[in-house]
Amino acid sequence: MKKRLAFILIITILINTVIPNFIYADQTTDVAGDTKFEDVQKHQNEKGESTSDEVFHEGTATVTPSDGSSRTESLGETATSSNTTASILASIIIGLPWLVNNVLTMIVNSVQTKQINGNFTIENLVFNEYDLFNINFVEYDENSTNTMDVLKKNVSTWYFALRNLAIVANAFILIYIGIRMAISTVAEEQAKYKKMFINWIVSLVLVFTMHYILIILLELQEKVIELIGSINVVSTQGFEESIINDTWNSFQSAKGWGAMQYAMVYFVFVYYQLKFFMAYFKRFLTVGFLFVISPLVTVTYSIDAAGDGKGQAFQAWLTNLIYYVFIQAIHVVVYAIYIVSADEIAKAVPLFGAILIMTLSRAEKIVKTTFKLSGMGVADEKLLDKIKRGPHILR
Repeated sequence: MKKRLAFILIITILINTVIPNFIYADQTTDVAGDTKFEDVQKHQNEKGESTSDEVFHEGTATVTPSDGSSRTESLGETATSSNTTASILASIIIGLPWLVNNVLTMIVNSVQTKQINGNFTIENLVFNEYDLFNINFVEYDENSTNTMDVLKKNVSTWYFALRNLAIVANAFILIYIGIRMAISTVAEEQAKYKKMFINWIVSLVLVFTMHYILIILLELQEKVIELIGSINVVSTQGFEESIINDTWNSFQSAKGWGAMQYAMVYFVFVYYQLKFFMAYFKRFLTVGFLFVISPLVTVTYSIDAAGDGKGQAFQAWLTNLIYYVFIQAIHVVVYAIYIVSADEIAKAVPLFGAILIMTLSRAEKIVKTTFKLSGMGVADEKLLDKIKRGPHILR
């Protein structure tokens, strides 16, 4: 999809460069036949400007026939058939992203407690301005009827319910370990069950501290975002909205392939807005799910660590949680760096701003590649294999 968008943008710019957008024409029957270009250049109108200056600044020309009279005529645009077709296509292309942007704005505003002016932007998204994507499931108003507060309350309710279930399950595991230690006569088996008992203690501690792990990660992430936002050099507020509005206004005044160019830039911006909207909504659901199932992960710790001394399920859970919590902080840093370094250029050339948004979307892939997080998942084949083989793996 990205390669196609880049190809379309390149073709549009090339067409806009090669094919003329319009043809300037005016009648010259009233002008003396012996009038030369040098004479026109030297001719001064009543404002003291030459005809060429008048054409350049006002789009008009003062015509002086041989009888000595003068009149001002506008130089119109004669559209070609290709430009007419391009204008129609541009209007069709820009219609869908305009609708999508307004739908996204309506969705985020429907659950927003602090009203934000303007349409949906990636800038407000990564700087944590939208309540819809706030992953802090431990802070909410219990008496509020706001959709997000109700949802977070339900997540917390399920977390505590599963935590109580995990405590009961740990009690049964402790009984099993105690029985095995009591009937074991071989020193090697006794050492094995002592090690399992130590892992059980770790598992019990994790049951009561899992939500603190989430709180600590969320606090660190929010501090990073606040730090980046508090730097005076970082003046990105309104950058994206300014570019989109300028692109929209330029599209309305442009014609032909020029309008097509602005339509494609607008399309790219909204495409990445939709992409980030979906990614952050998935992040919200994923963090909520990881928070809910965290007590169950602790139950498996003592069994999981019995074989190789490592809790793969807990490591997978923690890796996922860290990644999905801190990917927003990474987006904020990348956004701030690129926007600060190319703010004015991007505002002057909207296409360059679209390219910057593309590089922002690459941050996630770079992080995955750097930290080898590809193929992340809660499922652990080793753990599932241990459960399938049953308690005899501990013998």
